[in-house]
Order: sequence, then structure tokens, then C-alpha cells
Amino acid sequence: MKFVAALCIFIITVVSMPAAPMQEVLRDKRTKCASIEDYSVQWFIDNAPKDRRPAPSTCLFYTFKLTEKARWYAKNNGMKTIWDVWPGGYYDNRMIKSNPLREIMQNKEDRRTYFSNMSIAWASLCDIYAMVMDNNVTPTSVACDVVNKMGIWFNGELPALQRGNKVGNKKNVVYQIQAISPAGGAPLDYWTKWKNPCDQQDASAAGPGKLHVRSLATEENMDWWEDELPKDIELEDYKLDDSTIWPVCER
Repeated sequence: MKFVAALCIFIITVVSMPAAPMQEVLRDKRTKCASIEDYSVQWFIDNAPKDRRPAPSTCLFYTFKLTEKARWYAKNNGMKTIWDVWPGGYYDNRMIKSNPLREIMQNKEDRRTYFSNMSIAWASLCDIYAMVMDNNVTPTSVACDVVNKMGIWFNGELPALQRGNKVGNKKNVVYQIQAISPAGGAPLDYWTKWKNPCDQQDASAAGPGKLHVRSLATEENMDWWEDELPKDIELEDYKLDDSTIWPVCER
């Protein structure tokens, strides 16, 4: 009898306890989503760690499908690529609840804007001299005639290099760009501040944050980051800006 009474008291106590706030618990386990509005070209410049920014004359750019070859060349020749600047999490395209960029990465326009702004910011950090790696460059090439004109290099990064950019109190000015093949070898003159080998390709008039000859930039060749995310990037190596309030992502 005492057992039955005790059991009844236990049941009444459990039933009368307030229900756990399940929705809040679930939300607490989610990382809040970032907004594309937070990631301007200037934001990427300001948030590029100073100890990871490229030294003058060390920037290596590349065109479609050359991520790994460019990174290998840069590592072995004292240069840097875009992947060396920002902490790994800012390149994260994984569709998981702990990734604050998942909302941006699910939206094609936002995704393109995000990485275009990052690429232009990367070019803005370069000074004095830069190189671009392209599959079409050979020892007999006239570089400006063969380098791919349909991707983020020609439509975003090149205009930024030609334009020159103020970073903090310093004006970065690139005076010479040379092109190189994936195999290395002697680089070819691509563009200089003094004499442009191909006047028709001067994209500097596109203006800050603009894409030159946008009709040449298609979804396939602009989204180089979707299938070329380096496997050794530490994706969770990043710290979010605590001053930014992000809405909870309901996906």
C-alpha cells in the first residue's frame, strides 16, 4: 500500500513539472546564421589577420580548376593564394547546423557575392607585383591573349589589382602582373602599370566591387569554390564577429 501511495505521489510530481522548452533547446544547439549584408569587400579587408596578409610581391592568383596546383606552387615559391589569408571557417560551404554560413551557401546569388567580395578583398591586399596561373599559358604564348577571361580572376581580381586599393593608411599599388603555366617556368608579362600588353583587357574602369564584362561570367565558372574547396583547410578555424547579430536560421 505504501508502495502504491509513493508511486502515485511520484507520478503526480512528474506530471506537474513544467515542460522543458524544447524549441529553445533545439535553437541553442544551432549556430546563428550570418547575413550576406555583413560581408562586404571592406569587411573582408578589415578582417584579414595582419599576420596572414601577403607581403609585397607574393600574391599568386589562378584561373578555373587550378586550386591545388596554385597552392603547391605558392607554398614552394614563397607566395600566397587566397586560401592562406582568412581563417578556414570563412571558406566553409558545408550544409550543417554548426556552420554560420549555411544560409549564404544555399543561396546562389549570396554565395557568388560572398566569394566575389572575398576575392576582390584578396586582390586589394596585394602590392607591387602579382602572378596569375592559367592552363593556357605556354612558353610561346602571348599571355594576355590566352589567360581565361571568364572567371573571377578577369572579372573581379584583375580590376582590383589594376585599380590599386587603400588598406588602412597605405595605398597598395600593383605595377606588374605576370602569367605562368601550372608547370611553372619563366613567367610572361600579362599587364604592367607602364605599358599594357593588351589594352583591350584593361578592366580597371569597372570600379570597386564591380565585375568587368559580367556577361562572360557564368554560374559554372564563377562558382570555383564549390568543387575546389581544399581538403586540408581547417574549416572550424575561425572566430565570428561578436558584434554582429545574426537571425536564427530555420533550416
